[in-house]
Amino acid sequence: MNHKLFAISALSLLCAFNSQFSTARAQAIWTSGFWTAQWGAIACSADGTKVYAASPGEMVASTDSGVTWASRNTSQGWHVVTCSADGTKLAASCGDATSVFTSTDSGTTFTVRSDTPGYEVSIASSADGTKLVEASYYDIYTSINSGTNWVDQPESGRLNWSSVACSTNGTKLVAVVHGGWIYTSTDSGVTWMPRDSSRTWNAVASSADGTKLVAVDGAPGHIYTSTDSGTNWTPRGVTTNWQAVASSADGTKLVAAVHYGQIYTSTDSGTNWTAGDTNRAWQGVACSADGTKLFAVENAGASGGQIYISGVVIPPKLNIINLGSSVGVSWPYPSTGWTLQQNTNLTSASWSPSSGVTNNGHVNYIIVAPSARNLFFRLHS
Repeated sequence: MNHKLFAISALSLLCAFNSQFSTARAQAIWTSGFWTAQWGAIACSADGTKVYAASPGEMVASTDSGVTWASRNTSQGWHVVTCSADGTKLAASCGDATSVFTSTDSGTTFTVRSDTPGYEVSIASSADGTKLVEASYYDIYTSINSGTNWVDQPESGRLNWSSVACSTNGTKLVAVVHGGWIYTSTDSGVTWMPRDSSRTWNAVASSADGTKLVAVDGAPGHIYTSTDSGTNWTPRGVTTNWQAVASSADGTKLVAAVHYGQIYTSTDSGTNWTAGDTNRAWQGVACSADGTKLFAVENAGASGGQIYISGVVIPPKLNIINLGSSVGVSWPYPSTGWTLQQNTNLTSASWSPSSGVTNNGHVNYIIVAPSARNLFFRLHS
């Protein structure tokens, strides 16, 4: 339960905000309006509080689950990004000939790592940020010291890699080839085993222990899931141009995005899927370890795109105005799902709906002349 209080000294009137939110909704509710750019990727910490989005112009970061954002680094044109479980260690790339960059201070400063090949398309990190794996147009490289040094893994082969993921301890890896096979490794990338068959794989994600995997085919094709570390795969969902996918730590909650389509979520390891939001040029998705906080970015070319978040309550701003003998209380219109309530005692649970609420097409509002010295308002959802 969260509360925000606002006071007018003349009337001792307080407006309080209260929210109740259930993460068990069948359909994820997405909120946008955060920083327009040509987004390439998004990553978040395990608890979903720290979030990073990469674009050709800059890296932006949030420390409050995407409610507010700040420019973190404008020195490079970022294309891919990953982070440790606590969100302090980052690995990112521009997606061109430039090498991988790493950060140990939540993206405030970056260090270039010259022994990586460039043209990275995907990077994944262990929970502690010490083990990294990156896929490029050339090969797959790994690091065991937070990106200070990198090792080329020649057995991965020179393939058209499109995405890579790893278990939280960094030992089980899975990588997909755009127009090729799925490959898995159980020794941190030293040896690789081809899996399933050749498809137009665009993205792959892994559970924390590396046993539950999910990959998406953009041929168009299906979502594919595995419960045995990639040995066997089962097609799921509708046939469409899948672009991105992310998984909770236990592999039960999944989020997948269609390029110029909808975002889909699953709470049963991919058996069933629910469509949400509207058709957009989705580029990347991420989710917290418990799967309750979801993040997505779109890239519509020159017109850019926005950052979207789900599972995070962003309350409407409640305003009060002293009108002399009366008080005006307002909040943005329509603010669907939010109801104004009032109480004469903030410590009492006896909240009742406020009557007389109207709107002018821009804000909801009510004008009252308090008969008691203290009157409290809150928005309830």
